[in-house]
Amino acid sequence: LVSNDLERVRQERTLRRAQCGPCVPLLATYGDATAFEMRTLGEGAAGDAGRPLLFDRVLCDVPCGGDGTLRKSPSKLSRWSVAAGLGAHALQLAILLRGAALLRPGGRLVYSTCALDPLQDEAVVSAALQQEPALALLDPAEALPPETLASLRYSRGLSSWAVPHPDFETEREMYTSWEEVPPAVRAPSTAPSAAPAASSGPPRSLLRPTMFPPDEAGSLA
Repeated sequence: LVSNDLERVRQERTLRRAQCGPCVPLLATYGDATAFEMRTLGEGAAGDAGRPLLFDRVLCDVPCGGDGTLRKSPSKLSRWSVAAGLGAHALQLAILLRGAALLRPGGRLVYSTCALDPLQDEAVVSAALQQEPALALLDPAEALPPETLASLRYSRGLSSWAVPHPDFETEREMYTSWEEVPPAVRAPSTAPSAAPAASSGPPRSLLRPTMFPPDEAGSLA
């Protein structure tokens, strides 16, 4: 089991918790998830050393706006803003695509947020499905054992949503397609999986084509 987080202090907490009970062998690392990689070391088949490791299971629990935790933390509502979801989208997509690249053929990947915002949920998943044809969305009935499914409450993913103007609080504008977005609030063209640097400031909240529903959005249901 390998656990990675951007912050060292969080991984130190992970290790302390793991020591409190039975645990499979655990390796905790800290670093940028969009560039995470592990390679083989030591002796092995000819040319095998340095080969990237692939995983049977990958969980991408990504940074998010956290608006899905308002019942637990009501004070977050006063700090909520449109910019939080817009700013998180590109990083979330980059982490998800990196997770997909680390997955063995036939493996399972789970994408997780604490957000209710479709720009951080359905939009990210749909963009990854379009950019990685080898990925397929599983119905819960296929992915979960019957005993888990029997007690699980869930809803189907959204197939349509609107994207707010980065200054929605003042502009009050929503867009339903990329063609409607004014050039002034479009993010500069980048590689589909490129995440903005943490120090890039306001451009992180600009709009991107991947934020909009795909043409065949029914595949998310």
